[in-house]
Amino acid sequence: PTRSPTTLPPTMEPTAEPTFIPTDNPTAEACEFLLVTNPDDVAALQSYAGIFVLDWEENEWRKQFDDGSGFFYALWGTGERWFIEDSSNATATISVIADKPLRPPYDAATWKFDDDEISQYTLLIDCSNSSAPTSAPTFSPTAAPTGSPTSSCRGLHFNNTQNASFAFNGWYSRKDNYDINGHYWWVSQDGHSIIEWRDGAWVMSEKDHDAYGLLNMDDEDPVLLTNDGMEFLSPPSGEWQFADLSGSVTVEIMCGSTRAPTIEPTSSPTMEPTEYDPMTWVECFDEHTYFTFVSSKSQRAGKVYWPVPIVNPHLYPVNVTVVPDVAIGDALEPGSYSISYTASDTYGESIYCDMSLIVVGELASTYNSTYDWCKRSAMNIHTKFNASYVVLQDNNAFNDVPASIDTYRGVAYAPELVRDGEKCYVVAIQIESRDKIEIISEPSKSTFLGVEAPNLLWELLVLLLILLLIGAYGRCCYELYQERKQAQAQKDEANTAHLLPLNQPVDAAQDDVLQQADEDADVGTGVQSEVQLAESNKLSDEPVEAADGSPEEEEEVEE
Repeated sequence: PTRSPTTLPPTMEPTAEPTFIPTDNPTAEACEFLLVTNPDDVAALQSYAGIFVLDWEENEWRKQFDDGSGFFYALWGTGERWFIEDSSNATATISVIADKPLRPPYDAATWKFDDDEISQYTLLIDCSNSSAPTSAPTFSPTAAPTGSPTSSCRGLHFNNTQNASFAFNGWYSRKDNYDINGHYWWVSQDGHSIIEWRDGAWVMSEKDHDAYGLLNMDDEDPVLLTNDGMEFLSPPSGEWQFADLSGSVTVEIMCGSTRAPTIEPTSSPTMEPTEYDPMTWVECFDEHTYFTFVSSKSQRAGKVYWPVPIVNPHLYPVNVTVVPDVAIGDALEPGSYSISYTASDTYGESIYCDMSLIVVGELASTYNSTYDWCKRSAMNIHTKFNASYVVLQDNNAFNDVPASIDTYRGVAYAPELVRDGEKCYVVAIQIESRDKIEIISEPSKSTFLGVEAPNLLWELLVLLLILLLIGAYGRCCYELYQERKQAQAQKDEANTAHLLPLNQPVDAAQDDVLQQADEDADVGTGVQSEVQLAESNKLSDEPVEAADGSPEEEEEVEE
């Protein structure tokens, strides 16, 4: 299309024949604004980042100096190369080989300074046809840009983020039959509210159909308004003020290419319902552990970097949170960290991405940074560190000491490595010594009746008491046995004395002899002689057989 409109008056309907025949090759897209960002935060490129505005006469984009000196940076191309030139210093020009002659290199990573043909840098360029924002977005935006919706917002969703039950939240449909103050306007589904441009502001008003409004031909009572976005074709997200000056709220407006859905379904829907597609990550980057090495020459804590997970385009608005609240470039002390990303949409679904970071401190004095170590080790680092996450300078450490060993594999991550397009692989072994445990036991003690003594002494006293009880019991049994034995002996003697007279012989003479023997028991020899004499007399008195075998007559002997 030509830069200037045709001289013919515009018609409401397309003409039967176009005013000119399209060219064979499409013309370059007209980007009125270019947003240039420095993704690696390279200090030498920081001044080149910002908003470049198209200068139609010079056919180049320019960014004015902030000091008001009139100098500027100019972005232009020759078809073979693209340049960003500093009007105040010709030697500060950077250039890149053009991959598309008719448009700027949006994602080139081979920008070079004219006086340095070795170093290469990355600049990201975005095209925009809307007015430039007040400042460039951050390197890692926390949410989607809040730029104004384009004129294709036939339907928009108004949301007071601080009050989910706000009466005017919901879908609004654009009215195309006429405009208001040169802008489109939108009406809510229930017809009770309207969003329009009036009195130099975007205003959301209530249509309450009260008597005052009907009488004065003004049935719109302003509720919220914002002075931002006069040049926008539809109301922007951001901070909106209450019309009664009672405060402000944060409003989120989502643009839709179709009109707002109707309250009741139509008899013949215009298209099939959109199925819900679950959220997905473009890449989660959780396949590696990311290492940062802190030089002993610097502070103990080191700046950490890792690739940020990105969510694929999604039907519903998505909010991404990170736990803990750590940002890229923050300084962390040596240790192991877990970074958890959660992406949640307004439909109520969530997806998660967990990443592991390890910060290792006190490198050898020969290495100044993670990048330096990677370069000197040919992008393959093998190291050991202890339980405090400090590098072990002695590779033979803990060889003779019992230890637990954990092996980690991952990549070192640093802006310089991203800039160079390099991957630095790391194999790190964590060694934690396990010293022998010496158990120093003290004698246990107990207290009895207020007296504290070692348990062994109490045990000996109890043993002695048991032995005394056993001895006393034995003595008692022995004395009882002796008493019973003595009583039995006395009883036997009594029985013997009682039975002895019954067993004595009838011969009175022999009884006298025995009694006399008992009386003369002390004499000994005399008594024995008399007994022998008596026995010999008795034998001599026995009868003698006669020679003819007939017994002699016995003589009665009286003793």
